[in-house]
Amino acid sequence: MLRLITFDACNTLFRVRGSPGEVYSNVASRFGVTVQDTALNESFTHSFRQFYKTVPNFGAKTEKTAEKWWSRVVKQTFRSAGFNDEKILAGISSTLYREFSTASPWEVYPETFDVLEHLKNRNYRLAVISNFDERLDIILEKLDLKNYFDFIACSFDVGICKPSPGIFELVLSHFGVKPEETLHVGDNVQLDYKPAVKLGLKSLIVDRLCRDFSEDHVDPKHVIRDLIPLLEL
Repeated sequence: MLRLITFDACNTLFRVRGSPGEVYSNVASRFGVTVQDTALNESFTHSFRQFYKTVPNFGAKTEKTAEKWWSRVVKQTFRSAGFNDEKILAGISSTLYREFSTASPWEVYPETFDVLEHLKNRNYRLAVISNFDERLDIILEKLDLKNYFDFIACSFDVGICKPSPGIFELVLSHFGVKPEETLHVGDNVQLDYKPAVKLGLKSLIVDRLCRDFSEDHVDPKHVIRDLIPLLEL
């Protein structure tokens, strides 16, 4: 019997409005800086992956907030896109960090509220398991999502990142449920689907981009295009 449903956050429940490059470009324009959002998108992807690999979990082991970590990512993103005025970059970075603590750069997927309301009304326990920095709680609140969840496991706050089984086990322990009584929903095969299935949870992959999972050994029945199939639970 299914008792608990856990969700990844970004790109599952909500996403960056437009793209990171568009948000970065918009903030840069306030400082009189013009950088194409396409160039920023490309360099952001590379910079984020590079820093997350060398300093995982947004620097949670050494910092009280992720602001310094994000400052490095932002500055490297702009440098790779051709802009390197350090004084202006400091201002852009600081502004972006504050901006991403608000609702404005984010958008909730259109079906999210109806699905969460449906599951809540059917007495499922709901939780978030997300690799995110310390702003997750306030972002969920600003997006009117927080009250749907009984527990939020943010990697920065708990000190454990997906795909480590520890962050899933933490949530199971909190609710006192077994893996087979739990469904995890996320958008990443390596961080969501595989670790959940390995631990004995049921799992679904939200694939809004029609990706090819043939080499990842994902059961096609476990792939959904959005959250709407959860209304059938």
